[in-house]
Amino acid sequence: MAAAAAGQQPPLRPVPRPADYKQRVAQQFDRRAPRYDCDNSYHPPLAARLVRLAALQPGERVLDVATGTGLVALQAAREVGPAGSVLGIDLSPAMVDKGKEKAQAAGLHNTKFVAGDAEDCAFEPDSFDAILCSSALPFFTDVPTALASWHSWLRPGGRVAFNAPKASAAGGVGSRAFSLFAEAAAQQGLLLCDPSSAFAEESAVRQMLAAAGYSACTLSVSQEVNCRAGQTPQQWAAAGWELCIAFPMADLPSQLVPEQLQRMRTWYLAAAEELAGRYATARGIDEPYQMLWVVAHK
Repeated sequence: MAAAAAGQQPPLRPVPRPADYKQRVAQQFDRRAPRYDCDNSYHPPLAARLVRLAALQPGERVLDVATGTGLVALQAAREVGPAGSVLGIDLSPAMVDKGKEKAQAAGLHNTKFVAGDAEDCAFEPDSFDAILCSSALPFFTDVPTALASWHSWLRPGGRVAFNAPKASAAGGVGSRAFSLFAEAAAQQGLLLCDPSSAFAEESAVRQMLAAAGYSACTLSVSQEVNCRAGQTPQQWAAAGWELCIAFPMADLPSQLVPEQLQRMRTWYLAAAEELAGRYATARGIDEPYQMLWVVAHK
């Protein structure tokens, strides 16, 4: 047995989700809140498209899960009008405060923002006509249970609408940043889980939705490009490292000795710079990626 195993690489050690994972998520977005709307070319167009996809009607009651600074919630509030209402919930108190400020400045009095964990809510059945979630569902601790909860909160005939980045294997340079990070971790014996893996196959997503009770599900995949304006490949690589190393789903620094972490960083920066160089333009780094779009009815 020992001879057969000679020369084989030991199995990768899975990196556990930190016990304080959700606190880490809240803290990460609290730090990003002051400049989130200034330094963000990625989320606004996705939020706008999701609201259009949801086809909201005047007077409807809407829940925006992981609302952030209200990119979806505020547009939804305009669609449902004064007779409707929008509730935005997010783990980050600082992001929620930004949403409140924006709603007040826009004069949108049909919108409410609360700080809280959408996975630990107990809304009454039939509370909402539509539940929206932009780019956040992969980071839930239990996606099937979340979808089932949303189903119970919808009125009959209501719908959920969400988007999610496709898993790294199907994505472009943006999602490859995490894929490279995972590859760098694997070189140090660690296995990182891609949070988008649950959305890699449309058939698996349909199965999750069916198990949660949804019907009339519509799925589509879009090709997108996010421009990191003014960034060089070196800057893109450095920014990717800082984002990935602070990733709340894996406390990587606690799993490695400093020498391993330095080797991982050196390899990642070189690989990421080479990758970004393929997508460099006069305006910056054009990140192609894929998004999954879903509308499902109760």
